Amino acid sequence: MQQAEALGRTDRDEALVVLEGYLKNGEDKSLMPWVTMAAGEQRRLNGEHDAARDHFESLVRTGLEHATVDAAKLGMALVAVQTRKDSGNTWATLELIAVEHVPDTMNADRFRLLALKAQREAKD
Repeated sequence: MQQAEALGRTDRDEALVVLEGYLKNGEDKSLMPWVTMAAGEQRRLNGEHDAARDHFESLVRTGLEHATVDAAKLGMALVAVQTRKDSGNTWATLELIAVEHVPDTMNADRFRLLALKAQREAKD
């Protein structure tokens, strides 16, 4: 995970090779939710919305009570906004998911989008 995080800052494609390789061949099952979340976020940042959504949805579908599940829901909401498929529920998710266990990049995009929405609403 640390190697992939470091790579993600400079070479997102290489980080994805590491992360998705681990998803296929990794032995430590306790890391899988974290690796899935990280792979989804790297795909989202790369603009690969369908692949990102697949990773996020796979986490939510597991039914696990794991810290990464809320982050995956947030990732799905961010993808929905970025692909213009958002709804009221999407915006509620952006507002309600706690900041803990969420990648900094997700929180930054979330709060940027919420600020832009508030600015638009203030003009109306």
